[in-house]
Amino acid sequence: MLATLGQKASCFVGSSDSKMETVAVDVFCPKKGAADFAICTVTVKQGTRVVAKTVAKFKIGAE
Repeated sequence: MLATLGQKASCFVGSSDSKMETVAVDVFCPKKGAADFAICTVTVKQGTRVVAKTVAKFKIGAE
């Protein structure tokens, strides 16, 4: 998966079988030169139930 600067990107892996787990990954990269955060969210579901979810936030740009 590639995320262009300033855009969001998503990836999904799984099955329509409600007994199987699915994984969704969403990322956002700030625009070039912007002092902002890049964010990555990973969500694991079994059917409609969220089994696990984590968010990673990375500071990009000037300190």
